[in-house]
Amino acid sequence: PPPAEIEELPRRRCCRRGTQIVLLGLVLGVGMLIDNGVVIIESIQAKLQTGMPVAQAAREGAREVGLATIASTVSSIIVFLPLLVGGSAGGVADFTADLGITFIDTADVYGEPRPGTTGPAGTNEELVGEALAPVRGEVTIATKFGWNIDPETGERRPGLNSKPAHVKRAVEGMLKRLKVETIDLLYQHRVDPEVPIEDVAGAVGELIAQGKVRHLGLSEAAAQTVRRAHAVQPVAAIQSEYS
Repeated sequence: PPPAEIEELPRRRCCRRGTQIVLLGLVLGVGMLIDNGVVIIESIQAKLQTGMPVAQAAREGAREVGLATIASTVSSIIVFLPLLVGGSAGGVADFTADLGITFIDTADVYGEPRPGTTGPAGTNEELVGEALAPVRGEVTIATKFGWNIDPETGERRPGLNSKPAHVKRAVEGMLKRLKVETIDLLYQHRVDPEVPIEDVAGAVGELIAQGKVRHLGLSEAAAQTVRRAHAVQPVAAIQSEYS
């Protein structure tokens, strides 16, 4: 559970500036900005307006609400804030360690599509790989597969795709974009009703045996689905609306 000082924080208001949500959505590819994250962003922006350096503003703004104890979604917002306001990826690693951020979550579907393409093809994974290269040994990186994305062109097609062959191709692209030899935690982003979960777990198990993945995770999966997957390959993490 969060420490007392976090529990005592008042309930946060929604962001007044739609532009903040747009900027964060472009970089992180997610619309799940929780209230504490909004307050942190407003605090940091206020400090930037005084002329404070980006890295210092991020550190001090985050510490005001105890960022180091808040879960990965908020942590990720602050880790990449300097990139939103003109800082460099190289400077991100400096205050990542200072804040105690050790878990970063991304996905092959996160990110703004490149010009002339219809899908992200892991653009946020590229950002993560570049920003965290200096501290790779100090952080855990999680990413996700499961959407019907062409690994070569980045085109996002309708529906889901967790066919074993597609999963393996997707992981090869993830490894290159993240600039790593092994993915710490690999989630199935959404359960594919067309592919038995046992096949999915088996495919990830093969990747684990090959040293390309360390752990399997599931997102938005029912309890019975988790049990079935776990019987084939131990499930290390669950990501859901109840977490």
